[in-house]
Amino acid sequence: MLKKFRLILCAFCFAILSFGFGFAGIDYKFINSKDTSYANIRRGVIRIRIKHDMIPSESELKQVSKEAWKKYRENWKTGTVFMYVKDMPANSTAYAASEFKRSRIQGFWINTQALEVHEYSKMKEAETVKQGPNVSAEIYKCIDADGQVTFTTKSGPGCKLLPGSVEKKAPPVKTPAPIPSRPAAKSVKKAKKYKFPRCTTNDGYFACLKEEWLDHVTRFITAKDYDSIDAYISSKKCLVMKGGLVVTVIDSPGMFGGKTSFIYNGIKFWTYREGVNY
Repeated sequence: MLKKFRLILCAFCFAILSFGFGFAGIDYKFINSKDTSYANIRRGVIRIRIKHDMIPSESELKQVSKEAWKKYRENWKTGTVFMYVKDMPANSTAYAASEFKRSRIQGFWINTQALEVHEYSKMKEAETVKQGPNVSAEIYKCIDADGQVTFTTKSGPGCKLLPGSVEKKAPPVKTPAPIPSRPAAKSVKKAKKYKFPRCTTNDGYFACLKEEWLDHVTRFITAKDYDSIDAYISSKKCLVMKGGLVVTVIDSPGMFGGKTSFIYNGIKFWTYREGVNY
């Protein structure tokens, strides 16, 4: 009888821990899931919020992605899991992500720069509110002995001033006095510089690092060669875009073109003209 009671008590404690901290041992929640199917391929995107103040380990994040795969693998043939830590917005670049098929998880990666960009943006915004929009704050990027990155307005050991946080003012230029004997030069109108348009992406479209790789994906879709499509995604030659990302278009498709190229976070991609809102 005592042994049976101990077993029931252990099961009850495990249930409480599972409910409070998630099946992977850390607290998380599913933000949303979206169907991004294309060309008769059942595909989806899952977004997860990690609710810990500390950054989880790689093994913990892999376990969370495994739980997502178990939950959604029957819904779609392939899918992507995006994981966000701390207070990162769910419409930004994810801290960690994984690709999966129904049979297995086929790829996992961590993007530490996404969190650094988010922390820097928060610091910059806070200092702008505190000091005013016309005052530039000095922001330092600090790396401790464990490799953890933080941002602060005070210098210290392991800290480096970010040049982009302080606007550089050009030195004053002295204008020479006009020479009376010479006629004033006629003003020449400067040609207007062409500004590349800023546009937003549409959800679910392919984007590739090379134009020829996008052409390959088009042929794969026509031939229903889904394994080759998954191989291009796994090797990071191509990806499936999130909607709402602000990009700079540098090659317009024109009136009849079917492809366009854009820059996002300093990286050039090629996509279909329908993949971008003009």
